[in-house]
Amino acid sequence: METEDGSPALHPSFPLWTFRSGTEFSDELDPLGYRVVGTDEEIGLVADFVDANDQPAFVVDTGAWVVGQRILLPAGTVESVDHGARVIRVDRSGTEIREAPPYEVSTGESEEYRNHLTHYYCDLYGDDHET
Repeated sequence: METEDGSPALHPSFPLWTFRSGTEFSDELDPLGYRVVGTDEEIGLVADFVDANDQPAFVVDTGAWVVGQRILLPAGTVESVDHGARVIRVDRSGTEIREAPPYEVSTGESEEYRNHLTHYYCDLYGDDHET
């Protein structure tokens, strides 16, 4: 499958930039400060929510690993949300998230960075990702 510009599509069934059913955030809910937990460890705290070009994602401060380091977690990585406990669970391990392309405010919303991040996560999920 190809995109409109003729380039190969990235796993067309992979909803990386789309929230799974039941994990969406409405305008009334502020995710700042929610704890983000991976499959094997706590990742950090939500520092920001960005939705550039209809590609929602959480900016997560991983202060526990490297002070000041932030990563961008696409909406499709979110497995569940517990609003009462203010916890977001993602379906990736701490190692996989640490190895993702680092997020910087100056480049984080650029198409080049988003494409790089898309490739990274699509490679992790491969054909095993359930929609």
